[in-house]
Amino acid sequence: MSSPPAAFSNEGDEQPQRRAPTSFHPSLWGNFFLSYQPPTAPKAITFLLYTLSHAYMKERVQVVKEEVRKVVKGSSEVPEILDLVITLQRLGLDSYYETEINDLLCIVYNTDYNDKDLHLVSLRFYLLRKNGYDVSSGACSEPHYSLSRIILTKMIAFIIILDDIFDTYATTEESMMLAKAIYMCNETATVLLPKYMKDFYLYYLKTFDSFEEALCPNKSYRVCYLKELFKRLVQEFSQEIKWRDDHYIPKTIEEHLELSRKTVGAFELACASFVGMGDLVAKETLDCLLTYPELLKSFTTCVRLSNDIASTKREQAGDHHHASTIQSYMLQHGATAHEACVGIKELIEDSWKDMMKEYLTPTDLQPKIVARTVIDFARTGDYMYKQVDSFTISHTIKDMIASLYMEPYNI
Repeated sequence: MSSPPAAFSNEGDEQPQRRAPTSFHPSLWGNFFLSYQPPTAPKAITFLLYTLSHAYMKERVQVVKEEVRKVVKGSSEVPEILDLVITLQRLGLDSYYETEINDLLCIVYNTDYNDKDLHLVSLRFYLLRKNGYDVSSGACSEPHYSLSRIILTKMIAFIIILDDIFDTYATTEESMMLAKAIYMCNETATVLLPKYMKDFYLYYLKTFDSFEEALCPNKSYRVCYLKELFKRLVQEFSQEIKWRDDHYIPKTIEEHLELSRKTVGAFELACASFVGMGDLVAKETLDCLLTYPELLKSFTTCVRLSNDIASTKREQAGDHHHASTIQSYMLQHGATAHEACVGIKELIEDSWKDMMKEYLTPTDLQPKIVARTVIDFARTGDYMYKQVDSFTISHTIKDMIASLYMEPYNI
Protein backbone atom coordinates (compact mmCIF):
# COMPACT_ATOMS: atom_id res chain seq x y z
CA MET A 1 0.00 0.00 0.00
CA SER A 2 1.03 3.61 -0.42
CA SER A 3 2.98 5.49 2.22
CA PRO A 4 1.66 8.90 3.32
CA PRO A 5 3.05 12.10 1.82
CA ALA A 6 4.77 14.63 4.04
CA ALA A 7 2.46 16.56 6.37
CA PHE A 8 2.10 20.34 6.52
CA SER A 9 0.48 22.36 9.28
CA ASN A 10 -2.40 24.68 8.59
CA GLU A 11 -2.05 26.97 11.61
CA GLY A 12 -3.88 30.23 11.26
CA ASP A 13 -5.29 29.20 7.87
CA GLU A 14 -3.46 32.16 6.29
CA GLN A 15 -4.09 32.88 2.64
CA PRO A 16 -0.90 31.95 0.76
CA GLN A 17 0.43 33.85 -2.21
CA ARG A 18 -0.94 32.21 -5.33
CA ARG A 19 0.55 32.12 -8.76
CA ALA A 20 -1.64 33.32 -11.60
CA PRO A 21 -3.63 30.33 -12.89
CA THR A 22 -3.28 29.19 -16.47
CA SER A 23 -5.88 30.77 -18.72
CA PHE A 24 -8.52 28.27 -19.85
CA HIS A 25 -11.62 29.06 -21.84
CA PRO A 26 -14.90 28.72 -19.89
CA SER A 27 -17.11 25.68 -20.32
CA LEU A 28 -18.84 25.70 -23.68
CA TRP A 29 -21.91 24.07 -22.19
CA GLY A 30 -22.21 25.70 -18.77
CA ASN A 31 -25.40 24.37 -17.11
CA PHE A 32 -27.03 23.60 -20.45
CA PHE A 33 -27.54 19.88 -19.82
CA LEU A 34 -29.00 20.42 -16.32
CA SER A 35 -32.25 21.65 -17.87
CA TYR A 36 -31.95 20.25 -21.39
CA GLN A 37 -34.83 18.19 -22.75
CA PRO A 38 -34.34 16.06 -25.89
CA PRO A 39 -36.20 17.32 -28.96
CA THR A 40 -39.76 16.03 -29.24
CA ALA A 41 -41.39 14.58 -32.31
CA PRO A 42 -43.99 16.57 -34.29
CA LYS A 43 -47.43 16.73 -32.65
CA ALA A 44 -49.07 14.24 -35.00
CA ILE A 45 -46.35 11.68 -34.35
CA THR A 46 -46.41 12.41 -30.63
CA PHE A 47 -50.17 11.82 -30.52
CA LEU A 48 -49.79 8.55 -32.40
CA LEU A 49 -47.05 7.33 -30.09
CA TYR A 50 -49.12 8.08 -27.02
CA THR A 51 -52.04 6.10 -28.38
CA LEU A 52 -49.93 2.97 -28.34
CA SER A 53 -49.93 1.28 -24.99
CA HIS A 54 -46.73 0.51 -23.14
CA ALA A 55 -47.61 -3.16 -22.99
CA TYR A 56 -48.09 -3.31 -26.76
CA MET A 57 -44.72 -1.66 -27.37
CA LYS A 58 -42.94 -4.12 -25.09
CA GLU A 59 -44.61 -7.01 -26.87
CA ARG A 60 -43.73 -5.53 -30.26
CA VAL A 61 -40.08 -5.15 -29.25
CA GLN A 62 -39.88 -8.82 -28.34
CA VAL A 63 -41.46 -9.83 -31.64
CA VAL A 64 -39.03 -7.71 -33.65
CA LYS A 65 -36.06 -8.99 -31.64
CA GLU A 66 -37.01 -12.57 -32.43
CA GLU A 67 -37.52 -11.75 -36.10
CA VAL A 68 -34.02 -10.29 -36.23
CA ARG A 69 -32.69 -13.32 -34.36
CA LYS A 70 -34.12 -15.58 -37.08
CA VAL A 71 -32.38 -13.48 -39.73
CA VAL A 72 -29.11 -13.69 -37.80
CA LYS A 73 -29.33 -17.46 -37.38
CA GLY A 74 -30.31 -17.90 -41.01
CA SER A 75 -27.22 -16.12 -42.35
CA SER A 76 -24.66 -18.43 -43.94
CA GLU A 77 -22.76 -16.55 -46.65
CA VAL A 78 -19.70 -14.59 -45.52
CA PRO A 79 -20.63 -11.27 -47.20
CA GLU A 80 -24.13 -11.47 -45.71
CA ILE A 81 -22.74 -12.28 -42.26
CA LEU A 82 -20.23 -9.41 -42.33
CA ASP A 83 -22.85 -6.90 -43.41
CA LEU A 84 -25.30 -8.09 -40.77
CA VAL A 85 -22.81 -8.05 -37.89
CA ILE A 86 -21.43 -4.59 -38.68
CA THR A 87 -24.97 -3.22 -39.04
CA LEU A 88 -26.02 -4.59 -35.65
CA GLN A 89 -22.91 -3.16 -34.02
CA ARG A 90 -23.34 0.28 -35.54
CA LEU A 91 -26.97 0.38 -34.42
CA GLY A 92 -25.92 -0.66 -30.92
CA LEU A 93 -28.05 -3.82 -31.06
CA ASP A 94 -25.24 -6.39 -30.95
CA SER A 95 -25.57 -6.87 -27.17
CA TYR A 96 -28.93 -8.63 -27.78
CA TYR A 97 -27.36 -11.23 -30.06
CA GLU A 98 -23.90 -11.87 -28.60
CA THR A 99 -24.14 -15.67 -28.79
CA GLU A 100 -25.43 -15.66 -32.36
CA ILE A 101 -22.81 -13.12 -33.47
CA ASN A 102 -20.00 -15.16 -31.91
CA ASP A 103 -21.24 -18.24 -33.79
CA LEU A 104 -21.32 -16.28 -37.06
CA LEU A 105 -17.81 -14.89 -36.55
CA CYS A 106 -16.58 -18.40 -35.86
CA ILE A 107 -18.01 -19.42 -39.25
CA VAL A 108 -16.27 -16.47 -40.92
CA TYR A 109 -12.97 -17.27 -39.21
CA ASN A 110 -13.04 -20.94 -40.21
CA THR A 111 -14.10 -20.25 -43.80
CA ASP A 112 -11.36 -20.06 -46.41
CA TYR A 113 -12.63 -16.81 -47.82
CA ASN A 114 -10.98 -14.84 -50.61
CA ASP A 115 -12.61 -11.93 -52.35
CA LYS A 116 -11.43 -9.15 -54.63
CA ASP A 117 -13.82 -6.74 -52.92
CA LEU A 118 -11.48 -4.72 -50.67
CA HIS A 119 -14.41 -3.51 -48.59
CA LEU A 120 -15.39 -7.07 -47.61
CA VAL A 121 -11.76 -8.06 -47.01
CA SER A 122 -11.18 -5.09 -44.71
CA LEU A 123 -14.52 -5.64 -42.97
CA ARG A 124 -13.67 -9.29 -42.31
CA PHE A 125 -10.29 -8.30 -40.88
CA TYR A 126 -11.79 -5.55 -38.75
CA LEU A 127 -14.54 -7.68 -37.22
CA LEU A 128 -12.35 -10.71 -36.54
CA ARG A 129 -9.48 -8.70 -35.09
CA LYS A 130 -11.83 -6.57 -33.00
CA ASN A 131 -13.34 -9.71 -31.48
CA GLY A 132 -10.01 -11.31 -30.66
CA TYR A 133 -9.44 -13.70 -33.56
CA ASP A 134 -5.83 -14.24 -34.58
CA VAL A 135 -5.78 -12.82 -38.11
CA SER A 136 -2.84 -11.05 -39.68
CA SER A 137 -2.91 -7.55 -40.40
CA GLY A 138 -15.28 -2.59 -27.47
CA ALA A 139 -15.89 0.93 -23.36
CA CYS A 140 -18.80 -1.08 -22.27
CA SER A 141 -22.09 -0.61 -24.09
CA GLU A 142 -23.99 -3.35 -22.28
CA PRO A 143 -26.75 -2.08 -19.95
CA HIS A 144 -25.64 -4.31 -17.06
CA TYR A 145 -22.50 -2.15 -16.78
CA SER A 146 -24.50 0.88 -15.63
CA LEU A 147 -22.90 0.93 -12.16
CA SER A 148 -19.48 0.70 -13.74
CA ARG A 149 -20.28 3.76 -15.85
CA ILE A 150 -21.55 5.71 -12.83
CA ILE A 151 -18.38 4.96 -10.86
CA LEU A 152 -16.19 5.77 -13.85
CA THR A 153 -17.94 9.09 -14.53
CA LYS A 154 -17.49 10.26 -10.95
CA MET A 155 -13.87 9.14 -10.91
CA ILE A 156 -13.22 11.14 -14.09
CA ALA A 157 -14.67 14.23 -12.39
CA PHE A 158 -12.53 13.74 -9.27
CA ILE A 159 -9.33 13.21 -11.24
CA ILE A 160 -9.97 16.33 -13.34
CA ILE A 161 -10.51 18.42 -10.20
CA LEU A 162 -7.46 16.96 -8.47
CA ASP A 163 -5.30 17.56 -11.52
CA ASP A 164 -6.41 21.21 -11.71
CA ILE A 165 -5.80 21.72 -7.98
CA PHE A 166 -2.29 20.27 -8.09
CA ASP A 167 -1.31 21.62 -11.48
CA THR A 168 -2.91 25.05 -11.62
CA TYR A 169 -4.65 26.41 -8.55
CA ALA A 170 -3.10 25.25 -5.28
CA THR A 171 0.23 26.24 -3.81
CA THR A 172 2.77 23.48 -3.28
CA GLU A 173 2.01 23.43 0.46
CA GLU A 174 -1.75 23.18 -0.13
CA SER A 175 -1.23 20.35 -2.60
CA MET A 176 0.78 18.38 -0.05
CA MET A 177 -1.94 18.92 2.56
CA LEU A 178 -4.58 17.58 0.19
CA ALA A 179 -2.37 14.60 -0.65
CA LYS A 180 -2.08 13.77 3.06
CA ALA A 181 -5.85 14.15 3.55
CA ILE A 182 -6.59 11.76 0.69
CA TYR A 183 -4.14 9.28 2.15
CA MET A 184 -5.94 9.50 5.52
CA CYS A 185 -9.38 9.23 3.84
CA ASN A 186 -11.17 10.40 6.97
CA GLU A 187 -13.28 13.43 7.89
CA THR A 188 -10.80 14.39 10.61
CA ALA A 189 -8.35 15.27 7.83
CA THR A 190 -10.40 18.37 6.96
CA VAL A 191 -8.46 20.29 9.64
CA LEU A 192 -5.43 20.03 7.35
CA LEU A 193 -7.15 21.72 4.44
CA PRO A 194 -7.75 25.33 3.47
CA LYS A 195 -11.38 26.35 3.35
CA TYR A 196 -11.83 26.07 -0.42
CA MET A 197 -10.73 22.42 -0.40
CA LYS A 198 -12.94 21.19 2.44
CA ASP A 199 -16.23 20.89 0.55
CA PHE A 200 -14.52 19.02 -2.27
CA TYR A 201 -12.86 16.64 0.17
CA LEU A 202 -16.07 15.91 2.10
CA TYR A 203 -17.94 15.21 -1.13
CA TYR A 204 -15.08 12.94 -2.17
CA LEU A 205 -15.55 10.88 1.02
CA LYS A 206 -19.34 10.88 0.65
CA THR A 207 -19.05 9.57 -2.90
CA PHE A 208 -16.95 6.61 -1.81
CA ASP A 209 -19.55 5.81 0.85
CA SER A 210 -22.24 5.85 -1.84
CA PHE A 211 -20.20 3.38 -3.90
CA GLU A 212 -20.12 0.96 -0.97
CA GLU A 213 -23.91 1.21 -0.69
CA ALA A 214 -24.42 0.70 -4.44
CA LEU A 215 -22.26 -2.41 -4.57
CA CYS A 216 -23.83 -5.54 -3.12
CA PRO A 217 -22.58 -6.38 0.41
CA ASN A 218 -20.06 -8.99 -0.75
CA LYS A 219 -18.60 -6.55 -3.30
CA SER A 220 -18.29 -3.39 -1.16
CA TYR A 221 -14.64 -4.26 -0.43
CA ARG A 222 -13.87 -3.13 -3.98
CA VAL A 223 -14.10 0.51 -2.91
CA CYS A 224 -10.77 -0.06 -1.14
CA TYR A 225 -9.20 -0.46 -4.59
CA LEU A 226 -10.51 2.97 -5.61
CA LYS A 227 -9.10 4.53 -2.46
CA GLU A 228 -5.72 2.92 -3.09
CA LEU A 229 -5.72 4.23 -6.66
CA PHE A 230 -6.22 7.79 -5.45
CA LYS A 231 -3.57 7.47 -2.75
CA ARG A 232 -1.09 6.48 -5.42
CA LEU A 233 -2.23 9.20 -7.79
CA VAL A 234 -1.78 12.08 -5.33
CA GLN A 235 1.67 10.77 -4.41
CA GLU A 236 2.57 10.81 -8.09
CA PHE A 237 1.11 14.30 -8.49
CA SER A 238 3.26 15.38 -5.54
CA GLN A 239 6.41 14.04 -7.19
CA GLU A 240 5.50 15.84 -10.40
CA ILE A 241 5.12 19.09 -8.46
CA LYS A 242 8.65 18.59 -7.12
CA TRP A 243 9.90 18.28 -10.69
CA ARG A 244 8.09 21.50 -11.55
CA ASP A 245 9.34 23.48 -8.58
CA ASP A 246 12.92 22.26 -9.09
CA HIS A 247 12.73 22.90 -12.86
CA TYR A 248 13.87 19.32 -13.30
CA ILE A 249 13.94 17.68 -16.73
CA PRO A 250 14.31 13.86 -16.65
CA LYS A 251 17.42 12.85 -18.57
CA THR A 252 15.71 10.07 -20.54
CA ILE A 253 12.20 9.48 -21.76
CA GLU A 254 12.18 6.19 -19.83
CA GLU A 255 12.80 8.08 -16.58
CA HIS A 256 10.06 10.54 -17.46
CA LEU A 257 7.50 7.85 -18.30
CA GLU A 258 8.22 5.98 -15.07
CA LEU A 259 6.24 8.77 -13.39
CA SER A 260 4.31 10.63 -16.08
CA ARG A 261 2.51 7.61 -17.56
CA LYS A 262 0.88 7.31 -14.12
CA THR A 263 0.00 10.98 -13.60
CA VAL A 264 -2.01 11.12 -16.83
CA GLY A 265 -4.85 9.44 -14.87
CA ALA A 266 -5.59 6.74 -17.43
CA PHE A 267 -4.47 3.89 -15.15
CA GLU A 268 -6.85 4.98 -12.41
CA LEU A 269 -9.79 5.37 -14.80
CA ALA A 270 -9.30 1.97 -16.40
CA CYS A 271 -9.09 0.24 -13.02
CA ALA A 272 -12.05 2.22 -11.65
CA SER A 273 -14.26 1.02 -14.49
CA PHE A 274 -13.76 -2.61 -13.42
CA VAL A 275 -14.85 -2.07 -9.80
CA GLY A 276 -18.54 -2.00 -10.75
CA MET A 277 -18.49 -4.94 -13.17
CA GLY A 278 -19.50 -7.53 -10.61
CA ASP A 279 -18.47 -11.15 -11.11
CA LEU A 280 -17.13 -10.46 -14.61
CA VAL A 281 -13.99 -9.06 -12.97
CA ALA A 282 -12.80 -11.14 -10.02
CA LYS A 283 -10.90 -9.94 -6.96
CA GLU A 284 -7.79 -11.69 -8.25
CA THR A 285 -8.01 -9.64 -11.43
CA LEU A 286 -8.26 -6.38 -9.46
CA ASP A 287 -5.20 -7.44 -7.44
CA CYS A 288 -3.37 -8.13 -10.68
CA LEU A 289 -4.31 -4.74 -12.15
CA LEU A 290 -2.84 -2.92 -9.14
CA THR A 291 0.54 -4.46 -9.99
CA TYR A 292 0.50 -2.36 -13.18
CA PRO A 293 0.70 -5.16 -15.78
CA GLU A 294 2.03 -4.68 -19.31
CA LEU A 295 -1.44 -4.04 -20.75
CA LEU A 296 -1.96 -1.00 -18.53
CA LYS A 297 1.64 0.14 -18.89
CA SER A 298 1.32 0.18 -22.69
CA PHE A 299 -2.07 1.90 -22.46
CA THR A 300 -0.93 4.69 -20.14
CA THR A 301 2.27 5.19 -22.15
CA CYS A 302 0.18 5.67 -25.28
CA VAL A 303 -2.11 8.21 -23.62
CA ARG A 304 0.73 10.16 -21.98
CA LEU A 305 2.75 10.45 -25.19
CA SER A 306 -0.32 11.40 -27.26
CA ASN A 307 -1.26 14.02 -24.67
CA ASP A 308 2.23 15.54 -24.65
CA ILE A 309 2.44 15.83 -28.43
CA ALA A 310 -0.93 17.60 -28.53
CA SER A 311 -0.48 19.90 -25.53
CA THR A 312 3.21 20.59 -24.93
CA LYS A 313 3.39 23.78 -27.02
CA ARG A 314 0.51 25.36 -25.09
CA GLU A 315 1.72 24.17 -21.70
CA GLN A 316 5.35 25.24 -22.18
CA ALA A 317 4.16 28.79 -22.92
CA GLY A 318 3.08 29.18 -19.28
CA ASP A 319 5.25 30.27 -16.37
CA HIS A 320 4.61 27.12 -14.32
CA HIS A 321 4.80 23.83 -16.13
CA HIS A 322 6.24 20.35 -15.95
CA ALA A 323 8.85 19.15 -18.38
CA SER A 324 7.14 17.02 -21.02
CA THR A 325 8.30 13.77 -22.56
CA ILE A 326 9.19 15.77 -25.66
CA GLN A 327 11.78 17.77 -23.71
CA SER A 328 13.24 14.58 -22.23
CA TYR A 329 13.43 12.99 -25.69
CA MET A 330 15.20 16.09 -27.05
CA LEU A 331 17.67 16.02 -24.15
CA GLN A 332 18.32 12.28 -24.46
CA HIS A 333 18.79 12.19 -28.23
CA GLY A 334 19.97 15.71 -29.00
CA ALA A 335 16.90 16.10 -31.21
CA THR A 336 14.80 19.04 -32.31
CA ALA A 337 11.20 19.34 -31.16
CA HIS A 338 9.98 18.10 -34.54
CA GLU A 339 12.34 15.10 -34.47
CA ALA A 340 11.22 14.34 -30.92
CA CYS A 341 7.56 14.29 -31.99
CA VAL A 342 8.38 11.91 -34.85
CA GLY A 343 10.26 9.59 -32.50
CA ILE A 344 7.50 9.70 -29.90
CA LYS A 345 4.87 8.83 -32.50
CA GLU A 346 6.87 5.67 -33.21
CA LEU A 347 6.77 4.87 -29.48
CA ILE A 348 2.99 5.34 -29.55
CA GLU A 349 2.74 2.84 -32.42
CA ASP A 350 4.84 0.37 -30.43
CA SER A 351 2.54 0.82 -27.42
CA TRP A 352 -0.49 0.06 -29.59
CA LYS A 353 1.16 -3.13 -30.84
CA ASP A 354 1.90 -4.19 -27.26
CA MET A 355 -1.71 -3.51 -26.23
CA MET A 356 -3.11 -5.56 -29.09
CA LYS A 357 -0.76 -8.42 -28.26
CA GLU A 358 -2.10 -8.44 -24.69
CA TYR A 359 -5.67 -8.21 -26.00
CA LEU A 360 -5.23 -11.26 -28.22
CA THR A 361 -3.72 -13.38 -25.42
CA PRO A 362 -6.22 -13.22 -22.53
CA THR A 363 -5.51 -15.05 -19.28
CA ASP A 364 -7.53 -15.99 -16.20
CA LEU A 365 -6.18 -12.92 -14.37
CA GLN A 366 -6.60 -10.68 -17.39
CA PRO A 367 -9.80 -11.81 -19.14
CA LYS A 368 -10.92 -10.47 -22.48
CA ILE A 369 -13.37 -7.96 -20.99
CA VAL A 370 -10.46 -6.23 -19.24
CA ALA A 371 -8.29 -5.98 -22.34
CA ARG A 372 -11.23 -4.91 -24.52
CA THR A 373 -12.18 -2.12 -22.13
CA VAL A 374 -8.59 -0.86 -21.98
CA ILE A 375 -8.37 -0.87 -25.78
CA ASP A 376 -11.59 1.16 -25.97
CA PHE A 377 -10.14 3.67 -23.51
CA ALA A 378 -7.05 3.90 -25.71
CA ARG A 379 -9.23 4.58 -28.75
CA THR A 380 -10.93 7.40 -26.87
CA GLY A 381 -7.56 8.87 -25.94
CA ASP A 382 -6.39 8.61 -29.53
CA TYR A 383 -9.48 10.51 -30.69
CA MET A 384 -9.11 13.21 -28.02
CA TYR A 385 -5.45 13.92 -28.81
CA LYS A 386 -5.33 13.10 -32.53
CA GLN A 387 -4.90 16.67 -33.78
CA VAL A 388 -5.04 18.94 -30.73
CA ASP A 389 -5.67 18.58 -27.01
CA SER A 390 -9.44 18.33 -27.42
CA PHE A 391 -9.87 17.54 -23.74
CA THR A 392 -8.66 21.05 -22.84
CA ILE A 393 -9.62 22.94 -26.00
CA SER A 394 -13.10 21.48 -25.98
CA HIS A 395 -14.67 23.53 -28.78
CA THR A 396 -12.87 21.14 -31.16
CA ILE A 397 -15.26 18.34 -30.18
CA LYS A 398 -18.39 20.42 -29.64
CA ASP A 399 -20.07 19.08 -32.79
CA MET A 400 -19.32 15.51 -31.78
CA ILE A 401 -20.84 16.02 -28.31
CA ALA A 402 -23.91 17.63 -29.85
CA SER A 403 -24.38 14.74 -32.27
CA LEU A 404 -24.21 12.24 -29.40
CA TYR A 405 -26.54 13.91 -26.91
CA MET A 406 -28.67 16.49 -28.69
CA GLU A 407 -29.32 15.69 -32.33
CA PRO A 408 -31.88 12.98 -33.17
CA TYR A 409 -30.69 9.95 -35.10
CA ASN A 410 -32.50 9.63 -38.41
CA ILE A 411 -33.44 6.10 -39.48
